Amino acid sequence: MTAVPCADCASAPRTSAGRARRTCGSTAPTSSATPGQLVAVAEDPGTGRPLTETEVSYVHLTDAALLRSQARSALAAVSAPVVLPELTVHADREPVLGSYQVGDDALVVIKDVFFPEGTRFGVRITGIEVTPGNDAGEEQVQLTVTPATSTP
Repeated sequence: MTAVPCADCASAPRTSAGRARRTCGSTAPTSSATPGQLVAVAEDPGTGRPLTETEVSYVHLTDAALLRSQARSALAAVSAPVVLPELTVHADREPVLGSYQVGDDALVVIKDVFFPEGTRFGVRITGIEVTPGNDAGEEQVQLTVTPATSTP
């Protein structure tokens, strides 16, 4: 990772590796004597996934080492793929299948041996997959969810 003055993050050094994660941090021009930006690029080429790039701007930073540290932190924050949780529910129990759809917010309430006092959290439904019932007629619904920004 290097800190180099350049016009903007688009001119930051690039590698030819097809699979990597890269974060480019930049600052505002430090003074009229040095009109270029400081740019720090943090890269992890060994991910085995397609190239993803992130750009962040820190207008008040003038220290190249601090900017490199911020770029490494931003890279670490997006280092792993996002795994969305899935919940499996019975289609014939409340709320019944058809009373909710993709995009709806839901309040999940769990009370069992693992959570004897109960736990509750808000989610947004991002996917619905229905498994037809077996011989006992137990149709199941698998909900893919993401944390909700607000609780319904």
